[in-house]
Amino acid sequence: MFAVTVVTVLVLSTLGYRNRGYEVTEDAVVERRGLLGNSRTLPHDEVEDVHLTQTRYQGAAGVGTIRVNEDVDKEEGVTEDMRLRYVENPREVYEELIERSGGLTSGAPRSVAEPMPGAALQGLKLFFALAAVFLVLPAALAAVLATILLELSLPGAVLVFAVALIGPPLLWTAYVYMKYDGTSYEIYHGHVEKNTGSGHSAVAFDDVEDVKHDGHDGFGHVGLFDDEGDVLLSMKYLSNSEHVYDLVSQSVEDEESFT
Repeated sequence: MFAVTVVTVLVLSTLGYRNRGYEVTEDAVVERRGLLGNSRTLPHDEVEDVHLTQTRYQGAAGVGTIRVNEDVDKEEGVTEDMRLRYVENPREVYEELIERSGGLTSGAPRSVAEPMPGAALQGLKLFFALAAVFLVLPAALAAVLATILLELSLPGAVLVFAVALIGPPLLWTAYVYMKYDGTSYEIYHGHVEKNTGSGHSAVAFDDVEDVKHDGHDGFGHVGLFDDEGDVLLSMKYLSNSEHVYDLVSQSVEDEESFT
């Protein structure tokens, strides 16, 4: 019964994804999704801003995410009237939406920053050293148990030991690399957005009380804090951290001057 349920869910999800589609007509942008092909229509004259997000993975696949009429609210977070996922030729669709909406440009970020996955891995050297020390005994026990239960030969036991010793650090390395490789930060006039493969969040500059920069050799971190000293957003391992710090600091000062 469980297998039938899993297969049914997978089939329905696949069909729902295959029915997903977008069309930019002369008058509106139309989104179709779901098994029944339900559609939503947003006229071009109601489009106020357009945002394009494309991670490295999306760029390699030739797809991207386009968000229309995005709004950043302190209570509700980031909302938008329409989000177009996995759009093929996203730059062309993005530019077409801007053109058909009267040439608006308010949705373009002032700057885009991306972490350096390699720099993040450099900071794990101590972790790898400690992991190697603490995993020696569990790996040895795994090799002994595998030898007894599976009647492995010496080469097989050595292989089990190596996998148990190296496997967890390698998996963690892959996780960290993918985490930072799929992340980007878009800096706009009123807020900064963090985009990941699974979604995005935003921090409005009028909620920021302090901006701090921690520079290192070849990269740096930029942190945004509220009036109680709590972290609102931490942008780590940026190659252009000084530029991001200067831009964000100036944006925060501009927001304060308006209030």
